[in-house]
Amino acid sequence: MTTVAVRRYKDKVVIAADTQLTWGKERCTTHKLEVLSDGSILGLCGEAVMCDKLRDWWDGGCEGDSPMKVKQDEAGATKDDNDTFVSGLLVDIDGEVFILLNGTDKLKATDEFLTDGSGGPYARMAMQYGASPEEAIKQASKFDVYTNDVVDVIEIELGEET
Repeated sequence: MTTVAVRRYKDKVVIAADTQLTWGKERCTTHKLEVLSDGSILGLCGEAVMCDKLRDWWDGGCEGDSPMKVKQDEAGATKDDNDTFVSGLLVDIDGEVFILLNGTDKLKATDEFLTDGSGGPYARMAMQYGASPEEAIKQASKFDVYTNDVVDVIEIELGEET
């Protein structure tokens, strides 16, 4: 689990993610934002090994079969055969933001701000009240045990035509 947050501004798009990796009763630090070879920025939430596989798949241009063997549970949530849930946010080089359902399917979003992950609801509320993505994740870390307050931030400057 993790927290990823994106906010659109007039001249830029900012994406941020916490850096906590949790497994069992252990925690360590990792980086969850990845600049892909096409310049897009990917932030995934979920099981770390599957996130790494999906990150490689996205960076390779989504060639071949997705590493996710997706099915739906009774509530309609997607999961792979190992009950691994992965979701995320993608910001392309033009500043367009996409929600990644099951880590693979892109859904274009037009909201001013978006969040994902276990701390997403807390971060969304903070952004509703004006917090930046970085500030929102730090607020979420106060309530979500799977989110820390050490935050990576990447900004995409938008051209005049955007």
